[in-house]
Amino acid sequence: MKYMMTVETTAHDTGWIEAYLENVPGMLEEFGGRYLVSTAHSEIMEGEGEAPHSYVIVEFESKEQAYAFYNGQEYSPYKAARIAGSTCRVHMMPLRVEADA
Repeated sequence: MKYMMTVETTAHDTGWIEAYLENVPGMLEEFGGRYLVSTAHSEIMEGEGEAPHSYVIVEFESKEQAYAFYNGQEYSPYKAARIAGSTCRVHMMPLRVEADA
């Protein structure tokens, strides 16, 4: 079953962003990840708070591939830099169509 990873990021130190953008997309692809959305233009339609600086949705072929990427040694320094330089929320969820529910 396919899985989706969503990442809401608000950067408070932008020093990590250039290296992250240069290196992480290729890593995602190696783990079967595919960007569906990567934008700095999201809007809050309901709920409290402000929209994040960036919003990303990545599709993976499986939950195992998503976690292998997220917990992988190759991604580790970029994840640490992102966490240190921003406020983030990362969600993981199965992608289901009506027939799967």
